[in-house]
Amino acid sequence: MAESTGSLIAFLDADDIWLPDKLERQLAYLDNHPNVVIVSGQMIWWHVRRDSRHIERFGVAPGRNVHRELTVRNIVGNPSMALMRRTALDQAGPFDETLRWGQDWEMFVRLARVGDLGWLDVPVVIYRWHGKSLSRDNRWVRLDTLQRIAWRAIDDYQPAWQRPLLRERAWSSLELDRARLALSTNRPRLDHVRHAIGAFAVWPFDDTRAKAEFAARSLIGEQAYQRLRRLRARR
Repeated sequence: MAESTGSLIAFLDADDIWLPDKLERQLAYLDNHPNVVIVSGQMIWWHVRRDSRHIERFGVAPGRNVHRELTVRNIVGNPSMALMRRTALDQAGPFDETLRWGQDWEMFVRLARVGDLGWLDVPVVIYRWHGKSLSRDNRWVRLDTLQRIAWRAIDDYQPAWQRPLLRERAWSSLELDRARLALSTNRPRLDHVRHAIGAFAVWPFDDTRAKAEFAARSLIGEQAYQRLRRLRARR
């Protein structure tokens, strides 16, 4: 980034794939929205080992405050999804190189203070997940780092009276991620129960279905849950 001279900055991380019309669509969006400093889109998540794909959606629901939502979670996506204006980056500042994880989210928070954010309602990248990118231990450390980034963003958010609620929402979102990680890494069931119940109890109003599912899944146990899924599929 420091060596580049162009007026726009785009990224392509290690295992990601740009869709063919990504830049064309995003350039057109920036041309039509001069107040937008960074435009993102949607992501195709490709689980390479299972060869399964689904669309992971980013952005905010109509009526939601972008700055507020960005303190709770990364609603922009990963850097490969973004196209940003250099003038905005010069004002906001580059990546915080002291961070091992979440540098993109922390920078997006600062960019949002410079201008508007935008999203395309179509996929712009394919994210390839092969399970070798991060070790199990590093994935837990990553979530702890993301929590610190959320707390920092919330501490700077105005009006201040909304901060306690934002902390509850951010904590609940992170607990859901911890519940998913506890299940995928075969940690003791107590860990899964603690994080899944915590995610639902602290703030059940975001991602309600996923939080309710993980809470029920943790309480009845994974074997019973999978048996119920198979019975439902047969019907």
